[in-house]
Amino acid sequence: MILKFTRVFLSGIGARIFFSFNALLVLLLLLLSVFGLRYSQKTTQDNAANQLRVLSVALSQQVHKYLQEAEQNLTIMATPKGILHESLLQDPFVQENVNEYLRKKISQINAFELFFVLNKNGVVVAASQNSWLQKNMKKEAIFTNGLKKLYYAEIYEDEELNKVVLIALPIGANNFASGVLVAQLKLDALYEMMGQKLGLRGSAEAFLLDSKLRFITPGKTAPDELLDSHLNQTLVVKHLKEEFWVDAYLNYDNEKVLGTVSQIKDYPWFLVIELDYSEIEGKINQIKRYILTLTAVLILAAIVVSIMITLSITKPLQRLVEETRRMKEGDLRSPIVIAEGAHEILFLAAEFETMRVHIAHYQNQLLSRLEVSEQRRVESERLAAIGTMAASLAHEIRNPLNAMGLLLSQLQIGKASLDKQKEIIQNIRSEISRLDRLMSDLLDFAKPLQLHPKKVCVQKFLQDLWMLFQPVFNELHIQAVLDMPEPAVMLDIDTDKMKQALMNVIQNSLDAIKPTDGTLWMRLQVFDSHVLISIEDNGSGISTDHQGRIFDLFFTTKAHGTGLGLSIVRKIIDAHQGSISIESKVLVGTHIKIHLPLHLTT
Repeated sequence: MILKFTRVFLSGIGARIFFSFNALLVLLLLLLSVFGLRYSQKTTQDNAANQLRVLSVALSQQVHKYLQEAEQNLTIMATPKGILHESLLQDPFVQENVNEYLRKKISQINAFELFFVLNKNGVVVAASQNSWLQKNMKKEAIFTNGLKKLYYAEIYEDEELNKVVLIALPIGANNFASGVLVAQLKLDALYEMMGQKLGLRGSAEAFLLDSKLRFITPGKTAPDELLDSHLNQTLVVKHLKEEFWVDAYLNYDNEKVLGTVSQIKDYPWFLVIELDYSEIEGKINQIKRYILTLTAVLILAAIVVSIMITLSITKPLQRLVEETRRMKEGDLRSPIVIAEGAHEILFLAAEFETMRVHIAHYQNQLLSRLEVSEQRRVESERLAAIGTMAASLAHEIRNPLNAMGLLLSQLQIGKASLDKQKEIIQNIRSEISRLDRLMSDLLDFAKPLQLHPKKVCVQKFLQDLWMLFQPVFNELHIQAVLDMPEPAVMLDIDTDKMKQALMNVIQNSLDAIKPTDGTLWMRLQVFDSHVLISIEDNGSGISTDHQGRIFDLFFTTKAHGTGLGLSIVRKIIDAHQGSISIESKVLVGTHIKIHLPLHLTT
């Protein structure tokens, strides 16, 4: 079954259907999987980018709102009618109240870390922390700009503080400022708001940069020191003014992230949101595994489907081929039946069945005609053989009869002497013996041949036969060579019939050999299933025209032959299930080969 299945799939139309269909499906599935992988990767990145954009907009608005509320609180504190009026600040007792007021506001407003007040000379006259009192900041931008309008210092560096962000605004009316109120933003609170308000968790990162791309809020990975951020690069700077810019780059820890940078509205700050790219790659890899698994399953399903399709086509075709092969081998009796298959194959099977019926019909007609023709041919050959035999027999009988008639005529004259009469009578007896021998040979040839086989040593049998002719060899001065192998080989033969056949062949060779310089060979060769007896001479040979007729009945080239000897020889060899052949050249010699099986079959 497996070999038959393999033969169907690895040869012919089955292989072409199977491999072509699978190659097309596999190629299609691979193309779809590649397209799916690229599409899923792009879609996943686009979804992450869109999430970052949405998050960036929401967080920017939150930071903007946070800063706006901080400004409103400062504006209320700096009103000309408040406790921070310049005339009040000149009274030492009032200054202590102002310090207490600023410390109270720090506890009330979570957005600020520190408050202090500068007078017109740039000296700190009140502060929520005593360490800032009496500091002279007349030359600082925070003072000069704060007298005019609300001012955000980029990043103010202080010996005591690592880095701070200061906001300054004039106390009183803008044109009649009596001092400057300065507040330090609480960056931890701002970062906490960015994280908690929008629910940033896991690998998400959000922080603020100033206009020089330095860290303002540290985020989770950024350092607390005043350092340039990892975004201070030409590639990023090019996109800072682009709206909703998103790209992949390396963060401060040299890890790949997907980030977006957007400017806070009305402020010289930039909001950065970053997402660990491994999360995106994890989703992409998960989708890849799903697509690859689905592709493998689909390829396996395609193979199974192609096997089913191939079998649905090749099985009935194979059945049809077997039926046609059976028809080719001559079996036209069984009908061609294809139980299942495509409509075209069933139609083809039906046409073959119609053809089989017609061929069987014509074959029966032809066999009937051939049978009649064969009977007529056999009858004609039989009549022809009878006619030929009768003509040959009449010719063979006429010659001795004519001779006897002449001899009897001589006796009737009566003038012959007694010795002459005895000679005539002896010749008549010789012709009668010749007729008797002819009749005996004819009867032997005509009657069925009955064999009485027995196992004999073929070497011993041939040796004894060869010894019978030894006196003849010596008398004719013929060189006789007998070549036989060892060891002994047993052969199933009728010894009397086989001796008769071989003696006839040897006698024919002796008749063809010239005395004194003739040579006769007999060789025995043994094979797995048969033996070969070769008898060869260097006699006169047989012409090419006669070689095809030497086994015919009554054919002879001898003056006194009957033409039955070699016919009887072939009959004996055929009865032993063997064969005899002859090769001969005129004036060169004759070679007769006799093949005999080692064991007769019954």
